[in-house]
Amino acid sequence: MFNGSIGPADQLLMKILVRLDADQLNIVSSAETWNAFRSVWSIYHTEAIASSLDSPFALVDTEDTKRNVWEFQLESSLTGKLDELEDLRIAYRTYDPLFWLPIIAYCLQTVTHPSQLTVMIENYSIGYVLVCLSSEREEVRKMAWSILVRCENMSEVFIFREIAEHRNIDFAKETRLKS
Repeated sequence: MFNGSIGPADQLLMKILVRLDADQLNIVSSAETWNAFRSVWSIYHTEAIASSLDSPFALVDTEDTKRNVWEFQLESSLTGKLDELEDLRIAYRTYDPLFWLPIIAYCLQTVTHPSQLTVMIENYSIGYVLVCLSSEREEVRKMAWSILVRCENMSEVFIFREIAEHRNIDFAKETRLKS
């Protein structure tokens, strides 16, 4: 069962899946791949079953993502021996940024309302992207940076829309008062 972690079995399976999926594992490439991962992930994260390609936000588990923010691994794999049971538990609880950052990027791509951006902040998705900037892997840092730039741009767009709406409301009120 693939969980997108840095655990040894997940890393091996990730390499196989990447080879099969033309250099990049992309679970958002089709409803079939999305549903396959969602079905497995929802065994331990029941709210994830409500996610879809149109509304993927439920796939991100708040508690797991929060823990991955606080316990972020600078390296994409744990160093040392994973013989100890506790080391294996940590590895399988630790997100693989090369798997999770594209999911977060996809979630951001589907945002159509400021409340969805707020959900991404509250479920620690954006926090996870921020800590990925400290990764030792340049590829991870670049992905995180591009996601944050997109997030900033979306925030600005939503702020400007809100300002414009308030100005239109104020203008309409002034027009009615003058009449």
